Amino acid sequence: GNIYRIFSFFDKGNLVVLGNAFQKKTQKVPRKEIEKALKIMKEYFHEKK
Repeated sequence: GNIYRIFSFFDKGNLVVLGNAFQKKTQKVPRKEIEKALKIMKEYFHEKK
């Protein structure tokens, strides 16, 4: 279908940062998509320093 899931996280409580998105094909989130989202979040906060 045309359903997508977007990973996002908060920065400083009120800023929402959109990470990555993927097309939803099953109810379960693929592990690689979770790992990708965590990597993007870590890189974001590392680059902010």
